Amino acid sequence: APGVGSVSWASNLPLWARFESGIQVEGRAQRSQSDVLASIVNIVDLGYFETAGVGIQQGRPFQTIDREDSAPVAIVNAKMAADYWPGQSALGKLVRLPAEKFLRQIVGVARTANYTTLAEPPQDCIYVPLDQAYSDEMTLYVRAKGDPRFLMSAVQREVRAAGPEIFVNDMRTGRALIDGALFQARMGVALLTVFGMLALALAAIGL
Repeated sequence: APGVGSVSWASNLPLWARFESGIQVEGRAQRSQSDVLASIVNIVDLGYFETAGVGIQQGRPFQTIDREDSAPVAIVNAKMAADYWPGQSALGKLVRLPAEKFLRQIVGVARTANYTTLAEPPQDCIYVPLDQAYSDEMTLYVRAKGDPRFLMSAVQREVRAAGPEIFVNDMRTGRALIDGALFQARMGVALLTVFGMLALALAAIGL
C-alpha cells in the first residue's frame, strides 16, 4: 500500500514482552535446580529489525535461508551477549529455549531495546525466526513513511481482504503505545501536583 515502508510480524507487542524461564546458554552450567535463566523471547518474521527500528550490531538478521528444515538459529541482544560472553563474540555460540530439545546457533546481536517499560534496566532478549518457531498469536508491525494514522484504515482493509475471518480489534500507533506506557507516570505527577496545591492552600489559610 502507498505510504508503507516495511512490514513484519512479531509475537511481542512493544513494551508488552514475555519472559521465559529455563534458558540454557553455552558455557554456563546450571548450579542448582533453582539456578535458572530467564530471558525475553520474541518470535519474529523477516524484516522485523528494519520495521521495528532495532539495529543489528553484529552478524546478520534472519533471512530466507532460516527455514523450518534448516539449522536452528537465534539472535540475542547486546545485553545478553555481554552477560554470557564478555570480551568475546556471541556469534556462533549456542542457546536453548525451555520448550525445545535442540540448540540454536546465534547468528546476530541486536541493539538492546525497551521490552516491558520505558524506564526498565537492560533486559536479556532472544529472537527466533517465525519459520522455525510457529506462533498463532502475532502482532503485525507496519513502518510508515509518513504519519501512521493515515495508514490505519488501509492496513485494516488489507488484513480483512487477506483473511476475512481475522478480527482486527486493536490498532495502535507507536505514539499511542508510548502514551500508554507513560500513563502511570503522568498520573503520579498529576497527583503530586494536586497534593502540592492542596498543601499550598492549607498553608495559605494557616497564614
